[in-house]
Amino acid sequence: MSAKLIDEKVKKLLLIAFILTSILFIESCNKDNPAEPQNTQNPVSQMRTEVETITEFAAVKQSVTYDILRIFSNNYTQKLFSENDLTYEQIDTVFEKLASLTKYQNTVETAANGLLKNVQLNKTGNIQSITGLGSALHGFFSWLTGSGKRSRNRILTVASNLSSSERDKLYNSLRPGWKNKAKNSDEFWDKLQKGEFDNQAAQIYNDFYHNSDSDFGSLAVDKGLKLHKIVHREGAEGVTKGSKLMIEVVKTATPLGKGMDMVEKAKEYKDRIKKLYTDPKGAIKDEIKSAVANKIGSYVDIDGAVDGGLISETTGNAVKIVTDYTLGSDDPADWVKNAIDYGEGKILDSDTKGKKADIVIADKKNDDGNTPTTIISVDPIDDDLLPDDVIDILLPEGDWIITSIDEQGNNDKVEIPITSGVGTIIVVSTNPEGDHTKGNYALSVWASPADPGPGDAVTVFAKINPVDSGVDIHFNIVGTDGYSNENTKSTNSDGLSTFVIPGGDKGVHDVVTIKIVSTGLTRTISYTF
Repeated sequence: MSAKLIDEKVKKLLLIAFILTSILFIESCNKDNPAEPQNTQNPVSQMRTEVETITEFAAVKQSVTYDILRIFSNNYTQKLFSENDLTYEQIDTVFEKLASLTKYQNTVETAANGLLKNVQLNKTGNIQSITGLGSALHGFFSWLTGSGKRSRNRILTVASNLSSSERDKLYNSLRPGWKNKAKNSDEFWDKLQKGEFDNQAAQIYNDFYHNSDSDFGSLAVDKGLKLHKIVHREGAEGVTKGSKLMIEVVKTATPLGKGMDMVEKAKEYKDRIKKLYTDPKGAIKDEIKSAVANKIGSYVDIDGAVDGGLISETTGNAVKIVTDYTLGSDDPADWVKNAIDYGEGKILDSDTKGKKADIVIADKKNDDGNTPTTIISVDPIDDDLLPDDVIDILLPEGDWIITSIDEQGNNDKVEIPITSGVGTIIVVSTNPEGDHTKGNYALSVWASPADPGPGDAVTVFAKINPVDSGVDIHFNIVGTDGYSNENTKSTNSDGLSTFVIPGGDKGVHDVVTIKIVSTGLTRTISYTF
């Protein structure tokens, strides 16, 4: 072959390589914006980042909730939402705390969208994607945005009855940081009307209302916009919306950064709240409902959307949820013993090869409007080597989708029912190569009681998804006392199969293996008497 021919072939190969390289480069760019490369982060680690972002916000939001409840009890010296009016400083703090949460909105909603849309959370079966998490976050931020808009409209409603010179005086009284955002009074009022001060509008209303050199406060009262009714409405709704997204406070330490102070505030709330009500677990809902209703009674809001009865009812229920969770925070098992309207879940990660789950997101399948839709729990310590290492989570009765995530972002998802007053061991596995990923069925496994005492029989449940009957499930039990047994049982019309194990002596450790016979999909559960 001539040198010329070889040279031509080399040129063609180089040309093909160049074209392929160009195509690959173009494909690596964002199709919506070719100038921006796509996110190349590993989907698993990306999920972990998104979960941490959401969990961090949930903790900060919960911390703000405790701040608000502390203020509404005058530092726990009087009943929540009592008749005594709040001071200017207390009102400013409530509005400041709520406004501080707005800075999380874009980051958290981006993380939620990525988590809900772009990451496959389960590898087998037909367990639905999390929806309650996105709904809870969207509902909270929608309310937060609406709160700023309402405060803006209240300012404009009152200020429209003031002269131009009086509005100039209000502008000149603004805090320097806010005043510097506008060159003059006209520009401030124009920007306010366009919503550019919505994050500060509630605090601005408070400042204007207390301005002794202005008629703003008296005019606001004449318009039915008394400040103390406003702050109780917004604070009550903030607690209510926040209760849809709960984070457990049973932990002594959490990997939550800024959310860490939530733990100490929860302890303070737990200690102080008992002094405010003789029976906080039973009476607090009605007490709060009555107090809020009295506070915002005869309140006329400019948006015409105030329903005092609804706000007081939902706030009473929300504060009861917050209080119940906090009062039960020392020992989740006590919730079961005291027959509070929740069940105890113990998330057991059977992964023996890698790091075990340290964050759990529980998403309720059906929102009844009276309980949280999403509950996040965080493992407080690195105790992965313990055979009974679990993450506690307290859930209202109903069907829940449990998503567990380890430090690397590996995850697993199961669907289980929770019964009030019953403790349940819930099995997950964050091993990405585990047997639980086989076949077309997803397998959810749980056992009750969660803390079997000596001699207590244990019932192991296995449920497949999608639901199917007549599917053989093999159960195998091996105990450290030498007891062993096995059996194969078919699923019923609910896709459920059960296996009862007799009780053992104190300290006996059982390991139960549950397998779908046709596919080999396997989960393992363990407990100690």
